[in-house]
Amino acid sequence: MVNSHTATIATLKNYKFIMIPVWIDWGVLSDGKVIKKQFPVIGLKNLDTGTHIIHPVTDFILHNWQARKFNTQKKHALNTVKFLNYLLINRLSMRMHSLSDLKLADGNKYLNTLTSALVEGMPPLLEV
Repeated sequence: MVNSHTATIATLKNYKFIMIPVWIDWGVLSDGKVIKKQFPVIGLKNLDTGTHIIHPVTDFILHNWQARKFNTQKKHALNTVKFLNYLLINRLSMRMHSLSDLKLADGNKYLNTLTSALVEGMPPLLEV
């Protein structure tokens, strides 16, 4: 019988995190005109079907950079997506079943892989 962790890991095999730009009705002026604002959201994309869902970690971007311009938010969202994809690719060797299993050492290892790639003149670790 397969335990729930094994089933979860197997189902994530054909997924990757992506950044999705979305427009939100942000407010309404006194004349009734709707104010729209663009936000980057983090999604989990099914590579087999091409469909995606918005991931709850998006709240991290919106909470910390809500008042910033779109490009600033986008930069932070893309950095978060790269880190999440690193975790997704390396989850088995890191013995990760969920984000709650994440340790400070895991983030440190990720940053070291970025540094070593730059030093060696290699292309970026992950494509977004």
